[in-house]
Amino acid sequence: MNKFTWASRGWCLAESMACELCSSNPRAVVLVESAVHLTVAPGHQQVVLRPGEGSFSMAADRSAVAEVLQSLIKRKLKLYLEEGQIHRYRFLWSQQRVRLSGFSLAPVEDIVPGGPTEAEALSKFLYQNGFARLGERDAAGWSPLCYAALGGNPVLIREMLQERADPNDRITKPAHFAIMPKNTPVLHVVSFLHHQEALELLLEFRANVNAKDALGHIALHTASASNNAQGLRTLLHARAMGAQGPAGMTPLMVMVDALQALPHREDMQELVVKLVRGMLRWYKTPDWVSHNGFNDDVLWAVILMAPFTAQLDGSGRLRRQSLDV
Repeated sequence: MNKFTWASRGWCLAESMACELCSSNPRAVVLVESAVHLTVAPGHQQVVLRPGEGSFSMAADRSAVAEVLQSLIKRKLKLYLEEGQIHRYRFLWSQQRVRLSGFSLAPVEDIVPGGPTEAEALSKFLYQNGFARLGERDAAGWSPLCYAALGGNPVLIREMLQERADPNDRITKPAHFAIMPKNTPVLHVVSFLHHQEALELLLEFRANVNAKDALGHIALHTASASNNAQGLRTLLHARAMGAQGPAGMTPLMVMVDALQALPHREDMQELVVKLVRGMLRWYKTPDWVSHNGFNDDVLWAVILMAPFTAQLDGSGRLRRQSLDV
């Protein structure tokens, strides 16, 4: 077993999630790369674990695991309320659609008693999360739309946008446990979590496709970091442009790093091919790619994947080249 086969097994992912839900403090996951090389797994991985999308050798195990995880989530939600950890409660309540993805069980939504039983999605959401109105922002810097972005429910998000929620809303304070920096736009959240319908909705309501967080990331960075091929294509069609994040990392650099984490070369090739529909023949191969050992086809696919991109010309000014997709 290695980290790739571990991440493909439903039982392994369920065990990791169960440990997190049963612990009062976040636990680090240590990857044993070799006899002398240990790596602490990125903290955001707990945010994106989806045991229901893993493999189970026995079909009956899937439903059994689903019931256990649903029970743990319900217990954790009640504990957060009892302890007054309202931000953690709202975060987990909204994130259930991700955690239970691939299972047949629905999220546990009726945690707070006495709410409307047949209310619209928005009314139920506000009641269960203790918001009096859509325009509120809590002490953690999150608005109702920020929490809704975690779950990516397109019905709920459309209701919010139709009620004048800001499609360019953002998290005004950092969420360190989820590796979300200050001023993270909701577009970044749905891009990272593969919420395609929510992503398209935000763009439909004129979200700024090139909005940056406090570290300089744009949505192309977050989609690249999670290997979200469909989301990348959507952002590129919306004319997302290249930008440098921390340490000068462009979305293409983030994509290369993310692709190297895939277990098989053919998986990487398949993902890249989905993104490539044009070629910027004037773009020269940078040194950071040439040392990663890709074959020429994959190398050029990664570098030239964007139908809309911005690069520096010889005088150091930005220029855009548009390609047919």
